Amino acid sequence: MTTNIVVKKLKNKDFKLIDSAVCCALFVLFQFLFDFFYRIVPTSLKANLFFAIFASILVEAVFFFAAWATSGIGKTELFEATKINKKIDYKSGLLAVAMSVICLFGFNGLTNVFVEFLGSLGYSQVVSDVVVPNFGTYILYVITICLLPAIFEETCFRGCILNGMKSLGVHKAVWFSAVIFMLMHGGPDQTIHQLIVGAICGYALVYSGSLLVPIIIHFFNNFTAITLIYIENFLPASEVEGTVASASTLSVLVSIISAVALACIATYLILICLKELKKQRQEREKKAKEKLALKTTSASEEAKSEDDTITVNVSVEEKRKNNVLMIVLFVAGIAYLVVNWISTLIVGFLK
Repeated sequence: MTTNIVVKKLKNKDFKLIDSAVCCALFVLFQFLFDFFYRIVPTSLKANLFFAIFASILVEAVFFFAAWATSGIGKTELFEATKINKKIDYKSGLLAVAMSVICLFGFNGLTNVFVEFLGSLGYSQVVSDVVVPNFGTYILYVITICLLPAIFEETCFRGCILNGMKSLGVHKAVWFSAVIFMLMHGGPDQTIHQLIVGAICGYALVYSGSLLVPIIIHFFNNFTAITLIYIENFLPASEVEGTVASASTLSVLVSIISAVALACIATYLILICLKELKKQRQEREKKAKEKLALKTTSASEEAKSEDDTITVNVSVEEKRKNNVLMIVLFVAGIAYLVVNWISTLIVGFLK
């Protein structure tokens, strides 16, 4: 038994569910290989500044390589399928910046409550080793910790994995990709924050229709954190210590109530931003349709588009094999991430 489907001679314009599975498995594989080879690198080489910069770039580039390799395997147009080629207006850019700030500060309380909960069970929080002693280091981190992760990770998780999952439904695609994004970061300390950031970036892509919006959100999320670390260099030690001391005196109940209240306000503001993103997208699409209607060559372009298709037969058996492969890739990739997350959690309890 066979099913007739129409396939373009040219590259596909959208990712499919199988592409999401392939990308998930590939970035896990590339990440594993990077970790393996990095462990066997001599300590003296790791201390080299240029090698450290190269390694920090490569560890993020694996996500882009995964998306790029996936597009090659599936014969998909990378920039078209990820929606990174979709332009946005300045209003959408400003909305993305606003969403980033809201996300960072509005949901920080939930992250702290979760970490404190783990601490009450005996978990030792992972202390960030990011130090920004001077302006040169600050600029370097803006590139390697803010810019590159925003572009590479969003291309992988939102551009490829989320877009490929849209056949499951928007909400499932957003949250499933957000969970994978959260697990990728490994540390339980970041669980809540990364899950929320992943979901917000996902919905931002869906409502705006452009990968540029989640890239901006991701960039300013990291940029704000790095900038705050850099600013701490200019604050008196007493001010930093005083902030920590005052926060530790709050009761658990007040912390939870305030965190939930702030998260509710942040959620409301995020929904407003998403509504505006959708409005801006509709206006752009309307203008694009009006311009297209004025073109006299539209009819010939449609005819050409029809000529670029052929009918092929895909057997039910082949579909079944693709589904099995998709499940295996998803299970293998996510299982590795879950094991890594759990192992990090166990190490935190054993410290």
